[in-house]
Amino acid sequence: ECKQAFKSETKFGISSASTLDQILEAAKSGISTIGTAAPMGWAREFKAVAWSDLDSSESIFSKSSKLLDKNGCMDMSDEVYFRDASPILEGCNCLACKDNTFTRSYIHHLIKAKELLAEILIFAHNLHQILRLFQKLSDESALE
Repeated sequence: ECKQAFKSETKFGISSASTLDQILEAAKSGISTIGTAAPMGWAREFKAVAWSDLDSSESIFSKSSKLLDKNGCMDMSDEVYFRDASPILEGCNCLACKDNTFTRSYIHHLIKAKELLAEILIFAHNLHQILRLFQKLSDESALE
């Protein structure tokens, strides 16, 4: 609403989007700079982003949406990942997922062992995914 009172060239920013809905709403509203600590916040809660192919126009949530929270994250401390040998997100090229080096079961083990590496790997994954999301939002904005 406030944005409409200014020229269309005026750039707006927010610095504290903490949920996926806030990020998407800000982008939809034409906010040009969106700051967030969500990737780290989610990692501290052992939540790994599970957004599917951001290059398609389909929903960003992966097929296993029954295990996802409202931000599209899966709780890696959940026992369902105890013997899951897949990466956090199939096809992701982040440090934690590429080459299937760190599996969901290994990250789950790190969480149960209270190892800091679990948060680091989840953060690296979340940051990679949020940067991909911002790139997609930026590309879509440039087309308008």
